[in-house]
Amino acid sequence: MLNNLRVCAAFVAVFVNLHHRIQATENFELRIHDGAATGVKMTMGIEFQRKMDGFKGCFGQLESDIEWLEFRTSRSAFYTSDAVPYFDPKKVPTLEGTLHMLCTGNKMTSLNFHVHITRQNRHAPNFLAGNKFTFYVPVDMRKDGNSEIGVLQVEDIDPVIYNSQRILRFTKDQPLFSIEADGKLKLKSLLVREQPYKPIHFQVIAIDFGSPQLHSVANVTVIPVTVSNVENLKVNVATDDYQIFEWDKPKYGTPSKYRLSIRKGESILYEEEMDARHTSALTKVPIDAGGDFSYQVTAVDHTGETPSEIYRFHVIQNDLRCLGQCAPGGGVPLCHFGLGGNVQQYSGPHCHCFHGYSGNTCQYTDTCPPDKTLENYGGLDWAETAVNGSVTAPCPYNHDGETVERKCGWEPILGRAVWQPISNIEKCQPQSSVLSHLKMIETFAAKADSTSTIHTVVRFLRKLLAVPSFAPAPDPHHIQPRVGSPAHFDQKIAEDAVLVVESVLKVNISTLKGNATMARAEMWAVVREFASRLPTPMSLASPTHGLHMRSNHWLSGADNYKTMVGSSCYLKLSTIQKDNQIRSICMHNGTLFEMVDGRNPVLSVEVDRPLHNSFTKIQFGLRPLMQNSSDNYTCVMWDQHAYTWSTRGVRRLSSDDHGYVTCESSHLGIFGLLPESMFIIRSPLLTQLSTTMPTVTSGISLLIAAIFLFVAACQRTPSSDLHLLLLLFDLFLIHFAHLGQLVGPQIGDSYFLTPSIHLCLQFSVLSAVSTLCLILASLHSFMTGLRDHPTKEDLEEACCSRSARLVLFGLVAPGALTYATYHYAPDGNHDFSRVVESVEWLFVFTYLAPAVFFLSFALAFALWNIVLGKQLNNGGTPSSRCLAIAPATSVSIASLLLIASLTADVVLFALREYSFYAILGFSISQLLLCFALFKFCGFLFRLRMMTDADQDAGSTRSLERKRDISRALLDHVDTKQHYGSDVDSLRSESAAYMAHLTANLYERQPMVSIV
Repeated sequence: MLNNLRVCAAFVAVFVNLHHRIQATENFELRIHDGAATGVKMTMGIEFQRKMDGFKGCFGQLESDIEWLEFRTSRSAFYTSDAVPYFDPKKVPTLEGTLHMLCTGNKMTSLNFHVHITRQNRHAPNFLAGNKFTFYVPVDMRKDGNSEIGVLQVEDIDPVIYNSQRILRFTKDQPLFSIEADGKLKLKSLLVREQPYKPIHFQVIAIDFGSPQLHSVANVTVIPVTVSNVENLKVNVATDDYQIFEWDKPKYGTPSKYRLSIRKGESILYEEEMDARHTSALTKVPIDAGGDFSYQVTAVDHTGETPSEIYRFHVIQNDLRCLGQCAPGGGVPLCHFGLGGNVQQYSGPHCHCFHGYSGNTCQYTDTCPPDKTLENYGGLDWAETAVNGSVTAPCPYNHDGETVERKCGWEPILGRAVWQPISNIEKCQPQSSVLSHLKMIETFAAKADSTSTIHTVVRFLRKLLAVPSFAPAPDPHHIQPRVGSPAHFDQKIAEDAVLVVESVLKVNISTLKGNATMARAEMWAVVREFASRLPTPMSLASPTHGLHMRSNHWLSGADNYKTMVGSSCYLKLSTIQKDNQIRSICMHNGTLFEMVDGRNPVLSVEVDRPLHNSFTKIQFGLRPLMQNSSDNYTCVMWDQHAYTWSTRGVRRLSSDDHGYVTCESSHLGIFGLLPESMFIIRSPLLTQLSTTMPTVTSGISLLIAAIFLFVAACQRTPSSDLHLLLLLFDLFLIHFAHLGQLVGPQIGDSYFLTPSIHLCLQFSVLSAVSTLCLILASLHSFMTGLRDHPTKEDLEEACCSRSARLVLFGLVAPGALTYATYHYAPDGNHDFSRVVESVEWLFVFTYLAPAVFFLSFALAFALWNIVLGKQLNNGGTPSSRCLAIAPATSVSIASLLLIASLTADVVLFALREYSFYAILGFSISQLLLCFALFKFCGFLFRLRMMTDADQDAGSTRSLERKRDISRALLDHVDTKQHYGSDVDSLRSESAAYMAHLTANLYERQPMVSIV
């Protein structure tokens, strides 16, 4: 052993002589506790540890006489190679050694040390705030100056001083942060490149220098933020009723708002968000003196939120008094410590309210919310009532005006206003009493033998309808709406009342003693009143479907479908302009009306707001008990003025539609079924004629208009007369629309195409009258030219071309007016017949006024042309001009008949359902319209032929045509010798007007066949 040591010493001496030698003069401390086992790591002192940290990667050579000591180069640490013997504390030998560190670059460092036998280390260093730390660091915080992020406080309770020495380190290298021995965590690099509010996690280890060496690890989270946390949290006042908290604004960043949270233990009691301009908050959270309360303020901006430290508090003051402004009797001022410690009212001002009051100055009174109660005495609605107030309501089934009362009181435990029980409820009549009376009345009505029984039933039902449960509902659209009854509608009583009415319907009133007419009228009046009291929507029917009542919403612009009203009636509504409520009654037995078979149903349809009612037609169906084999049933409506049944305004669509008689009407009222033979007051021939004659004449008129249109369009001329073509096409559309409306109900659903047909009719009528006005205006210009001889330059001063006028007045203007009707009119309300009942501004401005305007001008031009023609004939006009004056005057005369027949055709078609004479007049006007159209086109074509003769004067064919015209019109004129010169004279004197006539109306289209 000694020889080996000598060899090593010699080797070291040789090595030192060959290389640079560095001697260490310090003596470092190496600790090990007594009795340490084999393989225990020894603890180096702080200086020794720091020194060894600089020799990473170096080779260590131990020189010592201590046999149980060894140095492990791979770990740069000292270990026990054998168990450490026990030494007497007073006789511990000197244990020393030297460690030679051989590093690259031929460097060697010798470190002298001594071994200190210590007591065993039993306490590791602990972090005082736990092993988890979270720090919020602003991203723009500078690393120079005060770059401290936070402090990790560590303590070691070991009484041995060297056992309690410690050092703090990161478990991994951290490029952004540094840790000092006193636990200060500082910023080493800027955080501007880090994502805001993305946590950065790392660990810090605290190691002591006892033996064995113990340590603790803390998890640290650093969150880069754009706004720092608030500071200096304080509690100004904390009572058991209210609290006032204060804090300072964040040093970094600008928050958009603050969030205040109050906790009791770990539970959140209250949370509130407030504006960032305020650094104080008033809360009214009930707390007790012994609770563990804390609050926290979180600064929030657009990127994220940064919470403050949790500040714990308890009840501080309960007896603050100050002067302030509060509502009289509502509360007392809410006090706090102001500047200089003065007690004053909190800014706002704010008050501490008594029970039942609220608001900053206690200006509001708490109320009990609206409530509903349902008892044996009926259901009642209770309106919102102030605390300590009361409200009265009528007894639902009493007609003597008895009322009950209910009070709104304060509940201290719940901290809010609550309703108290109803008082004096025993004064109200119970539901069971009303139901028992209804059963007796039902039995009494079923055994009726005189009309006095019916009167008794009527009086009882009217008395029942007078109770608050059946009070009429207020109209929300009324100018001054009434307040509705707080009593609920009782459906059970209503169902039993329907049974009473059904018992009356089963009685043959005609056989009873007394005035049956008055009994029927009174009973029907009470049934109507009963239906008007139903809430909307609601359906009420008897078990045997003898009586069925419905109340529905009729919404504007909504699509409506068939609605069954009992088993014997159905109703299909059209669109309506304004919302309404419709009430329908279907009685399986029609005994309440005279002249109606008691076995057939009766349907009544009414609305709540008749003045706001505007629709096209409704469709309804009634199912008779059995079909009449000898005669068909037809729908009839009760005439309120004549007190009789009438078919006026009602049209039958089908006599057997799956067992129903289907009809339509433009009115609301009472509908029933009667045999069709009861309304035939003329011969069967006239009846058949009134049905088929309009269809036949419309078909004939349509065919004639199509023939004229075809002939005018197929002439062999260089150009076409667009004015005449458009007029004939418009007349064709008018007759087509008439025929479509007449045959539509027989071939399909009359509601489907009705709006389109009415719009087509409006366009064609407006286009026809405007085009006729243009034709007569052009004819007037031609006749004026024959009289005044204008120059060609005068005609070229026209503002626009004739084709442009035709497009503007014949197509664009009617199309725009028709589109306005389509766009602004409610769905399905384009029918001209609606104006017979109520004049509407849309019809006046888009249909009636333009049609009257163009018709007036057309009539004026026609009369002017007739007068002008007489003046030209009597003024000695040359013979060449007389050729054109006669047909031009005839065209104007024919236009008068055309205007009159067209007007009668359109108006009488709308009135065809009101009288047989209207049907007859409509058919006659159609035939007159065909005759007027024939005369108008004939004279117009004759005038065209004359102008064509003038244009083709140089050809042999034109010469023959001139001879034919001369023989037909002017037998006394020598055609061959004089006509050509006269025409030449006419063309030379008024060539521009001949061109005007040709270009505008009759552009070179010979019509030999008509002549």
